[in-house]
Amino acid sequence: MDRKLVGKRIKGKRLQEGLTQSELAEKLDITYQQVQKYENGTVQIKYTRLVQIAKILKFDEAEFFEPAPSSNITGEHTPSYKPAKHSDETILVVSRDERALLKLLRKANNRKIISGITNLLKGTVELIKQ
Repeated sequence: MDRKLVGKRIKGKRLQEGLTQSELAEKLDITYQQVQKYENGTVQIKYTRLVQIAKILKFDEAEFFEPAPSSNITGEHTPSYKPAKHSDETILVVSRDERALLKLLRKANNRKIISGITNLLKGTVELIKQ
């Protein structure tokens, strides 16, 4: 398990839910410094703690371990996820609808289907812009 990747996902989910580190810590009955350590990947997180965090942040704990998609929304190939080497990397916060769309695209697991859906969305966006 990549602690830094899991930590980034915790931070992203926490921000998406609008919680501070202190608020999450209070719900977990730990210090905010411990939440910082989890988010920075400096300490290992026990599975039972991941389950607690997932419940508080309202998502399935399996999402901590999902691999990053191998292609982006435009259909261009991107390399597999690699943890950031810089601490200033921006964390992308997405809406529930965006997350649901990404999950469905990952489940499709078929290049032609994903490409077709991507082209459909591109066309729809172009029509809306006109």
